[in-house]
Amino acid sequence: VIDMDDMEGRIQEVFEMFDKDNSGQLDMLELRDALYSLNPHFSVVEVSYYCKWINETGNKDGLISHKEFMDWLRAGSQAAQDLCQLIIAETGLSTAARLRDLFKRFDKDGSGTLDVDEMAGVFRVLKPALTFKEIAALMK
Repeated sequence: VIDMDDMEGRIQEVFEMFDKDNSGQLDMLELRDALYSLNPHFSVVEVSYYCKWINETGNKDGLISHKEFMDWLRAGSQAAQDLCQLIIAETGLSTAARLRDLFKRFDKDGSGTLDVDEMAGVFRVLKPALTFKEIAALMK
């Protein structure tokens, strides 16, 4: 079961990444780029079909708003469900990978946990002016 509230946020991230002209809508080229970023193995025909299906949900002007995209996903066709799974896999994995990489960056001894000194490094990145005393208080 796909949580559509969660999907809203994920779709918003995709829109912000690929809306090159900041119009609040994806034109067919921007949508194509977004689809290929989710699955570089999509065929030209598959991408064309997705663009057609999503565009037909809205006002058929060749521009896809966030609302039109969400309406298409909520309609629940098999194609929409398949695309939801791709979005979840891509955004979920990329977020998890970024967090793992970030954690490893601060886990200097490779223990899998962050001690006070390692957490101090995290806090100093977030707010460089923190003193060790303030960091220790945050860790309590």
